Amino acid sequence: MKKLIFVTGEKGGVMKSFLSKLTASVLLDDGKKTLCIEADMRNPDFYNFARKDTRAIEVAIKKKDGWFDLINEISKCEEEYIVVSTPAGVGENLENEYDLLFEACQQLNVEVHFIWCMSKVRDCIVLLKRFTDFIAGRDYKLTVAKSGFFGEESSFIRWNDSKTRKAVAKQGANEIYISELYPSIVDTIDDSMILFNRALQSNDLELAQKMQFRIWYRDNAEKVRGVIYG
Repeated sequence: MKKLIFVTGEKGGVMKSFLSKLTASVLLDDGKKTLCIEADMRNPDFYNFARKDTRAIEVAIKKKDGWFDLINEISKCEEEYIVVSTPAGVGENLENEYDLLFEACQQLNVEVHFIWCMSKVRDCIVLLKRFTDFIAGRDYKLTVAKSGFFGEESSFIRWNDSKTRKAVAKQGANEIYISELYPSIVDTIDDSMILFNRALQSNDLELAQKMQFRIWYRDNAEKVRGVIYG
């Protein structure tokens, strides 16, 4: 069965590209054939990084017929895993085309998994509730991913105390916390334009950076594995 993983979150600046790169890195590290789809045409960060290591394409899902293009690519691809980095504000498009998407995935025997990138702002929770209400009754997996770039896990007080958190947990959603990576390491990897799984072999990271990154990647890769293979 193919696995279609949408890294989404509706809001801009919630680390969607970052988590897309981490997810693809873990899959490639594990020897999984992976297709990377960049749907954020204004900031094709994921595509520019992933295309050096695996097949990567751009699909403009905000266009009127963009979901047709996405479904056609899914139907043709030979890869087992498909990682889609979505743009902000894609929910309205999905609401218009969700019947088509889920019906196509059912026919193609494709498992749908949404990784929702969560910051500490209220809108992230409101939009997640709207999203899950709209696709209620559909067959999908959901993971809420909190990013350490917005603070310690305990600081996500609004989310931790929310009714939406309790509701999605009751529906079987997973939750992970991706710890913060030192800005100097992020900048070096960004300048190198490589996925995280290749960064350990890069000469661009100095010794102390490489040691710290090895620990970060090991710990957070295991969190990702726990949800994409679970």
